[in-house]
Amino acid sequence: PAAMAETVDDKLAYFQAVTGISDPDLCTEILVANNWDLVTGSIRLGFWVASGVLSRSLSLLGLAQGGGDRLLELPPSAAEAVDFLAEFEHEFGAGRGPRFVAEGFADALQRAQREYKLLFVYLHSPDHPDTPAFCGGCLCSEPVAAFIDENFVAWGGSIRRTEGFKMSNSLNASRFPFCALVMASTNQRIVLLQQV
Repeated sequence: PAAMAETVDDKLAYFQAVTGISDPDLCTEILVANNWDLVTGSIRLGFWVASGVLSRSLSLLGLAQGGGDRLLELPPSAAEAVDFLAEFEHEFGAGRGPRFVAEGFADALQRAQREYKLLFVYLHSPDHPDTPAFCGGCLCSEPVAAFIDENFVAWGGSIRRTEGFKMSNSLNASRFPFCALVMASTNQRIVLLQQV
């Protein structure tokens, strides 16, 4: 049915955006093998180098035999971003909220530069009493998420993890939930344009 196809198309587009894999057939193959689950394991599949990505993914999924291909380890900052995304989706629902990029802060900042956009930063404080209401009622509301996706590159990090904690110090985040708009400056610095 059309409604199901729309959901499948949405998941496919979301998976492509998160992983950076441009081949829709490969993305479909990976998602089918993971029962269309966008969280954790399937998202991790997107982080192989372009060369050999098909054989690596099929091998991991048990669809191809043997081969000495080793998966490349994610950089710690990207692994943290993937974990944040998985935890956020687990808590607030898959496909809800902004399309946070599953990469480290520096890579997200570069992506924003390439796309001529500002970087929307969300620092997640899991223990703060206002966090569930803010994420569920504001950040995950369709108009807010759509506005962020259309106008910004979105990066999120938990202050419990190394990079999220570093960014909370860099941006002087003293109250949570914390959002900011930043842009790249010279000498690997950033300019804080707005914080909420």
